[in-house]
Amino acid sequence: MDHVHVFLMQQYFRKITQRGISALVDKDLRRVFSNALRLIGGNAAQAIFGMFSVFIVARALGVDRFGQLVLVSSWSLIILQLFSFQTSYALVKEGSVSAAKNDYSALWSVIRFGLILDVATAALAVIIFALGTLLISHSVELDPIVILLAYLYTLTMGTSIVGTPTAVLRLFGQYDAFVLHGSASGLCKLAFTGIAWVCGGGLLHFGVAWIAAQVVANVMLCVLAMREYRKQLHQHPLREPISTIREVMTKFPEIRSRLISTNLSATLRMVRDLDVPILGLLLNPASVGLFKIARQVGAAFMKIIDPIFQAIYPDMAEIEERSGWRAVALLLRKSSLVVGSCGLLAVGAFAVLGKPALEIGLGVDFVDSFPAAMFCVVGAAIWGFSQSYGAALLVWSRHRALLVLNIFASVIYLGSLVLLTLLWGVTGAGLSTTIYFILWSAVAMLIVRRELEQRKILSNQVG
Repeated sequence: MDHVHVFLMQQYFRKITQRGISALVDKDLRRVFSNALRLIGGNAAQAIFGMFSVFIVARALGVDRFGQLVLVSSWSLIILQLFSFQTSYALVKEGSVSAAKNDYSALWSVIRFGLILDVATAALAVIIFALGTLLISHSVELDPIVILLAYLYTLTMGTSIVGTPTAVLRLFGQYDAFVLHGSASGLCKLAFTGIAWVCGGGLLHFGVAWIAAQVVANVMLCVLAMREYRKQLHQHPLREPISTIREVMTKFPEIRSRLISTNLSATLRMVRDLDVPILGLLLNPASVGLFKIARQVGAAFMKIIDPIFQAIYPDMAEIEERSGWRAVALLLRKSSLVVGSCGLLAVGAFAVLGKPALEIGLGVDFVDSFPAAMFCVVGAAIWGFSQSYGAALLVWSRHRALLVLNIFASVIYLGSLVLLTLLWGVTGAGLSTTIYFILWSAVAMLIVRRELEQRKILSNQVG
């Protein structure tokens, strides 16, 4: 009798599993995960090489000096995000519509418009950062090496013309190019860092290694996109002159608001990146170094999760145009369930293996970063459940609601960061990261739910 029960249970769970797989893995979801897996390959290689690079620099410089390098790189990233318009999101949305209509003249016009915007904002970021460094160096006594590195970081900002190249590769489904770019740029960073380490270099040498690797990565992405652009232009030649900036703004009236919203959202991410400078003010460079390690661990998990968003957003835009909002909502739910479940497995794995890995890789001095790293990994898992919601809101032109959500969550994040850091140090800073993702995800789900309810009502009225 026991054998009969066991057999029946096995049959039951096999049937449930088969139904679950067939319900989750449909054609659209297979395409998303196929593209995402290719991106994950490149991102995983980049994350692994990046982790090794950070570990080498942290061990070589020590906690204090490593914290100084992190502060300089963080400020350059903040200024770049402040002036970036995140053109890839707007270009993917408008470009997908133009490609679906076979209006390639409009597509090439949008791409040219985005490239001009990328170049202008990169140049502005370089000027602002250089002037800010000059002003601070005359107002505050800083290490000359730190000042020199700050000026050198303008090279990474000047070559960060990556929004339009990213959009070009996504629009034409060239996800293998992202794999190549991620793997090669990560390996390049590890190689430059290794050379600096073998030469017995200090803060300046490691800083130059990181700067050179980022410049190479930026240029490589532009080259890959240019190659694809030329190929597509040969297949779909211009039949009419490329539109001017004003004509593009007129033909795509939503592009202005999309660019402004994504720029403000990027600015809010910049506000969130203020956590590193804030820790420098509240604590010390050593604590900044520990928090950087924690964030690096969380970022490594994000490298695996983020490709889902990068792959699903263009597909959602295409599905919305082809099959309507119900198909987008179905894809949203399925991808959220699959990615979030994988994130929970990652949390369990890091809970068991994270602390010994940090001790072996970095040494005893960096083991104190484990609690904060654990919170960052939990935040990444929560993002796994909710990242599809952000993509859906962009597709449904709810970028203003997404902007308000980012403002709300960022303000709460910075407030909790200060309070929890004063209470529990680096661990409190890590906890504030988890709070941010919980809050963002909960509100995003509420917005999507309300959007779906409104669309159902309108659909019933039309029916």
